[in-house]
This record gives sequence, structure tokens and C-alpha cells, in this order.
Amino acid sequence: MLTREDAIRWLQEHGLFANARDWNFGQSVCVWANQETDPNTGITVCHNMVILYPESGEWHFCDPSTQKYETRRCGSLAEAAQEAVKHFSA
Repeated sequence: MLTREDAIRWLQEHGLFANARDWNFGQSVCVWANQETDPNTGITVCHNMVILYPESGEWHFCDPSTQKYETRRCGSLAEAAQEAVKHFSA
């Protein structure tokens, strides 16, 4: 898996929601397991989102939903995607 698009497809094949995002985490991938859309506003809420992001030539896994703001260095994008699957399988 070499691109964000490859990672997104792979994550979706493993039953997760995933989307590319360009923001303060750089060209990252947001991953979540559950979402709901408010029928009145059309706003979709993504629950327990984690972020896969590049930094200094390596990919990292970040879980901002915890108070300790867990971040792990994974190395490759494939390893970060596998970390996300493990996270939501636990």
C-alpha cells in the first residue's frame, strides 16, 4: 500500500470508514468505525476517529479521543493502517 487512496480502500475493505484529509496533520487519513447522520441537519458525526499522518518520513497513528492523546510511530502507511484495524478490533 503506497498511497492514501490504497490505504483508504484497504481500511474500507476491513469494515471501517476512512477518508483523506489535508489539515494540520498534513496529508492524513481519518479512520472511524461508527457514524450517524442527523436527519434534521444532515450533519454526520464520526465516532472514535483516529488519524494516520506522516511526519519526518514515517507514518504515525493518533487516537485523539482519549485524554492521554495516544500517538504511536508506525513506520509505513501499511503499518499505520494495520494499527487502525487492530485498534477497532479490540
